[in-house]
Amino acid sequence: MPFVSVIIPVFNAGHFLEECVDSVLRQTLTDFDVCLVDDGSTDGSGILCDALATRHERIHAVHMGRNRGVSAARNRGIEETEGSWLCFVDGDDRVEPACLRTLAAYVEDGECDLAVAGLRSVRAGGKDVLTVPVPVELEAVPGREEEWVRLFRSFLLFGPVAKLYRRELVDRYSIRFPEGVSYGEDLEFNMAYLKHIRRLRTVDKAVYFYRRAEKGTLSTRFVPEKFEWIAGQFRMVRQYFRDQGLQGGLVENYLASRWWGMVYDSLFEIYRFKECRGVKDRFKAVRSILKVPENALLRAHPGAFPCPEWMKVCLFLRLPFCLFLLLEGAYAGKKSSDGHA
Repeated sequence: MPFVSVIIPVFNAGHFLEECVDSVLRQTLTDFDVCLVDDGSTDGSGILCDALATRHERIHAVHMGRNRGVSAARNRGIEETEGSWLCFVDGDDRVEPACLRTLAAYVEDGECDLAVAGLRSVRAGGKDVLTVPVPVELEAVPGREEEWVRLFRSFLLFGPVAKLYRRELVDRYSIRFPEGVSYGEDLEFNMAYLKHIRRLRTVDKAVYFYRRAEKGTLSTRFVPEKFEWIAGQFRMVRQYFRDQGLQGGLVENYLASRWWGMVYDSLFEIYRFKECRGVKDRFKAVRSILKVPENALLRAHPGAFPCPEWMKVCLFLRLPFCLFLLLEGAYAGKKSSDGHA
């Protein structure tokens, strides 16, 4: 039984897959195996998975038969492997040679159930963004609010990569990625896992290279249900803080700041993709955002986010028509100024 099983879901990642697998095979830790899960690829990635498995004895490949999504692929990888620890890597990303050894050093004493390292976001033609956590050994108990808030602010708990998960906990509590979910599935897995850990440790090194997609993501296309999805994600985080007894001003301010940002971005996104909605639909979307009960956080923490005063007035008074007109004007003004640039 290997110490670590590396699970790599693959869907049409042929252009990057060999680079990804090569980075995993070059690990300085040698006690690991690799499971490539072909999720119904149509670009030849499935054939490449088989070729890599034939070429390298520590790799085995499985095929989903049809595209079922990354959650189903990761779940299949969990079922097909036996490593004491699980590490997830996406097929278009890559890892540092010391990735597994660095993470393993933080869990091998048996006292830690989750190791979280930093990552480097790589954007084609742009500047890389480095996200590295402050090193800490952390339990979900009252009095540790500052460290938990800092970790959540880093967004490192919102995805499954650059981590080691203890298989025993994953199997004992049947923790799996929710299938058929379009947004927040990674966070849901992590929240389910975090409920059962004794402690986690953060690693102040970036061991993972995350390739940021430029097209096809939620930030680059119109998705009518997006606000409902991000609101559900917010509620998961808020409930976790409550369940663990992590309360107080630091937590409330973090939650308020996050909710402010989500509402602000969602309102302006209505007009960013205004060609996809009629006037009535845009007004309805504004009204649906204003009636959400979490907006009480906005009134309780008006200074938690740098938001225009006119928007605060409309939000606090729940004046959708006023906000609608002001946003329409703001969008028209921006478009006009862009046109004269």
